[in-house]
Amino acid sequence: MTISYSYKIKGVSVVNVDGMSDVIRKVEVVVKGSDGGVEFELPSEVELSDPDPNGFVDFNNISEAHVTGWLDTCQKIIPIKEHIQTVVERGLADAALQKKDLPWMAEEPTQGS
Repeated sequence: MTISYSYKIKGVSVVNVDGMSDVIRKVEVVVKGSDGGVEFELPSEVELSDPDPNGFVDFNNISEAHVTGWLDTCQKIIPIKEHIQTVVERGLADAALQKKDLPWMAEEPTQGS
């Protein structure tokens, strides 16, 4: 199976860069990974690089889709997703395990038997 990732944007921090105002520099986000009923959420802060002035989107015109798209292409999201993948895969492996009683731990006889 493949892990599916989603983002819940919690907030942003902005700076002014090269004549562009309110450039999103840091995104506060909860990254969620899920696969086969196993889910893991990791609150994170991701720092974005400066935008290309030719493709700059004014702060008042950005949408959640813009921000999630920038996160998807940001190299700094990779270790966050790798950590989530490790946790989800461990959860899937644990879910496949079956607990079994040990043979020497059979029920103790009741008194009077």
